[in-house]
Amino acid sequence: MRKIILVCALALALAGAECSPYLRLATIGAKSALNQIEDENIKATEVSCKDDIITYEYVFKNSQNIDWEAIADEYKKEFTSTMKELLMEDFCSDQNTLMVLQKAKSIVMNYRIPNGTLFSKVKLTAKDCEK
Repeated sequence: MRKIILVCALALALAGAECSPYLRLATIGAKSALNQIEDENIKATEVSCKDDIITYEYVFKNSQNIDWEAIADEYKKEFTSTMKELLMEDFCSDQNTLMVLQKAKSIVMNYRIPNGTLFSKVKLTAKDCEK
């Protein structure tokens, strides 16, 4: 019975997605690991797939020491650049994540401040790993 429920749940999840079967499975796997994608400053809140683009949503944890409105654009650009380098290193050096990146049009990481406003967007494509 458990196996039937699991198969039905998986079929429903796959039927509602607008991505290739491989990317749908990758998204389901990522969703199951959301609770593990957290550190002292940031938490992953959602993973979705649409038109073969996988999108991760992250939220900075609220800190009384940070005035989010006062952060200059140059720091946002520096954050985006640094995160792209780190993420490229992670995605391009691991065969499993590289395979997902090669099958997707792109993988996007949206970083939001605690009130939900977009702070930074990092977009990776398979071409990023060719460098």
